[in-house]
Amino acid sequence: MSGGELDFYFLKGPSFKKIIQHYCDLTGYLELPPKKALGLTYRAQGNNGYLLPKPVYLGADDLDSLTTAFRAHGVPCDIIATEPGWAVGYGNLVWESSRFPDPKGWCARMINKGFMVNLWMQDRIVDQELNTLLSQYTGADGLLDPTISQGIDAYFSWLRTHLFDLGVTGGFKEDTHGVDPSWIKTDPTRTLKSGLSLKEYHNAYSYLWAKGLFDRYKKAYNMRFFLFCSALWTGAQRYPLVAYSDQGVQIPWIANSGWTGMAYTPELQDWSGAKSYTALQAIAFTPYMVQNEWIYGKLPWGSDADSYNIFLRYVKLHYRLIPYIYSQMWEQHTTGIGPIRPLPLEFQDDEQTYSISNQYCYGRYLMVSFDHSSIYLPQGKWTYYWDGRTFEGGRTLTNFRAPADELPVFVRAGAIIPMMPDMKYVGEKPIDPLIVDVYPEGTSTFTLYEDDGISYDYEKGEYCTTEYQAVQRAGSVTLDIGTRKAPGAYVPPQRHYLFRVHTGSDPGKVYLDGTALEEQTSERALSASAGGWYYADGVAQIRFADSGKRMRLGLGTWIASSAGPGARTGER
Repeated sequence: MSGGELDFYFLKGPSFKKIIQHYCDLTGYLELPPKKALGLTYRAQGNNGYLLPKPVYLGADDLDSLTTAFRAHGVPCDIIATEPGWAVGYGNLVWESSRFPDPKGWCARMINKGFMVNLWMQDRIVDQELNTLLSQYTGADGLLDPTISQGIDAYFSWLRTHLFDLGVTGGFKEDTHGVDPSWIKTDPTRTLKSGLSLKEYHNAYSYLWAKGLFDRYKKAYNMRFFLFCSALWTGAQRYPLVAYSDQGVQIPWIANSGWTGMAYTPELQDWSGAKSYTALQAIAFTPYMVQNEWIYGKLPWGSDADSYNIFLRYVKLHYRLIPYIYSQMWEQHTTGIGPIRPLPLEFQDDEQTYSISNQYCYGRYLMVSFDHSSIYLPQGKWTYYWDGRTFEGGRTLTNFRAPADELPVFVRAGAIIPMMPDMKYVGEKPIDPLIVDVYPEGTSTFTLYEDDGISYDYEKGEYCTTEYQAVQRAGSVTLDIGTRKAPGAYVPPQRHYLFRVHTGSDPGKVYLDGTALEEQTSERALSASAGGWYYADGVAQIRFADSGKRMRLGLGTWIASSAGPGARTGER
């Protein structure tokens, strides 16, 4: 055939999840991202005059003020990202000294405030010093050949000295040479040192370039690098490599990314209150949330008061869900099944889900819909997240009544969802209490995954998991907390649990390992107590210390039988 041979792989299920696992067996499983990458990325203004009267480039002082304002306003944010203005010219990788006279000092200030530093980058070598260094490895217009390891070694060494050793931990890779069809059409003869043309490389060029950085950064620092990229290729799901797009909010793109595990995020741009609600909701329910304000520099608190409160509602909810989503990423690391799940992936036997592209599951237990007019609920019981209304599945809700600023979010019966308290950034303080929302129905389980969130030590066993099991019976709910499993030395800091069990009725009694807990008079009293429980508005809240050992909660009637998760001979 024209252009060379093609190899076809046929992957047999029978389940969709098994097919994804086979795909990852061939192409690789996810290396976990830095946990802070799950927080908000704010891409600051940096504009060469596009749609503006004159160029705007922010420097170190501007970004110092901006990040201080984020902390003062209490808007959660973990990554500060720059546009090309950090460098001396478009595509250059040398700091612009008048705007950044002390890059290392600036990076240190960002890190001390709890921010990761993420720089706009491209793969075309335009800096004269670097171009000279890499001349034997570059092709047309300074494009580095990613298949020549010596060239990538030299490139990474330069980046390490000038960027990574200063504190830069990620990038936005804008140019993806070989992807743009119009660019290929105008000059199809451009080749790299390998002799292959960019038309032949296509999307693989961007992936191979990123792979070279990830592998070398891991070896050099034992730390997790993080990169946004505007094109991906087979195998990209192996890395914390996130496809982004400024082509508006495309919900089917989000949903379909789950078929391969490749991460995709839309962007919230030009934050304008009500006009931006869909984009805000979309970034809140993808693992990597991005507000990209490269053109106008809009700030979360720059809108009207109502819109600002709505912004905070979604961003804070995204943060509270990070333990749930990070655990789902561990599942992707081990099985290939990621946090974003198109409906057929979770409900394969329900063919009505096959044509639905404006809904998806966010992890195993949450489902979101971006269309109020028609919402399909698969079989089972569903709880509307915002007000606790319950619905039987196997039907379509038409003209669902909810405010425009309220994204329809449904919780699957049996859900066990670990969450964390509000924080200004990931790691601001230890997670205490660890909140576990439970929607009991039949028997259900969930495995919480924890590690240091920054290194690759988890590959050496430095992590821990805890399995939860909920069993609902007539007149009672039993919650088993398994013994914490830690292959290595990693354990989380001491903490309390706060279980929030959506029972719908007062359980009357709550037991911990057979001992009745004290009923408290208010949420405040419960928070101040060493342990106890409180019921209001259909939810029983239960607080107690996390021992790391097997424990059992009983609501209503104490049931001592059944081993539960994590049980071993001789344990209660």
